[in-house]
Amino acid sequence: MKKENLLVAMFLDKYKLMIKTNEIINTNFLTPNEQLHARDLILKGTIKSCFLFGGTAEAERKQLVFFPDYYDENKAKAVFDNIICLRINPKVGFGKLVHKDYLGALLGLGLKREKIGDIFVSENEARVFVCREIKDFITGNLLQVGRYSCEVSIQTEVLPLQNAEMIEEKIVIASLRLDVVIAATFRMARTKASQTIIAGMVQVNWLLIEKPDQQLKMGDTISVRKKGRIEIIAVEGISKKQRIIVIIKKYCSK
Repeated sequence: MKKENLLVAMFLDKYKLMIKTNEIINTNFLTPNEQLHARDLILKGTIKSCFLFGGTAEAERKQLVFFPDYYDENKAKAVFDNIICLRINPKVGFGKLVHKDYLGALLGLGLKREKIGDIFVSENEARVFVCREIKDFITGNLLQVGRYSCEVSIQTEVLPLQNAEMIEEKIVIASLRLDVVIAATFRMARTKASQTIIAGMVQVNWLLIEKPDQQLKMGDTISVRKKGRIEIIAVEGISKKQRIIVIIKKYCSK
């Protein structure tokens, strides 16, 4: 059975379990691509009484949460408590820790990726959303990130999250080909952009794309490994030189 079919079957099993037990039931954290399959089922009406949530509005990785009829969605969101935010404070001397350092440290404990949500990295700490069932294991066993010792605590107060710098800008391009958009956005040669795509380092709407000539449209999200993420938010028209004027949002990894 294909991975997509297994995923849909899992969603349906969780939905049936919620109906049977009359309790809130949730999945593990889903990737944006996996969430597309969930949204498709929701739009078709195949599954109902559910929402996607990752611990904060900024989260990309989210759980699919099913709730019984005696809750409305707002009430279900208020009582849902399966996602915990942990604060990791490394004792950093000279050097800087990045997202992959924190994720590597967590996976190094033997944890599955689907139990871990988004990791928001700031200058002196990281906040990570995890399934409630693994919070005690992490707080008791995560002693080091990279080569630095660290302390882990449960984050209870709501604080601003910073994970990426967002820039809105205008690009003027010859076409909406994938390689053209990436080259213009990240200031690289088009041949380099094509090589990046062919190397399997680019996703469009969270699906791996290896064709440089892939055509894009308004609303598409393009992720480029080690560079950042682009959202095409508007196609404004054609310039006097017959080039396409595009407004994008660019999220650059810190």
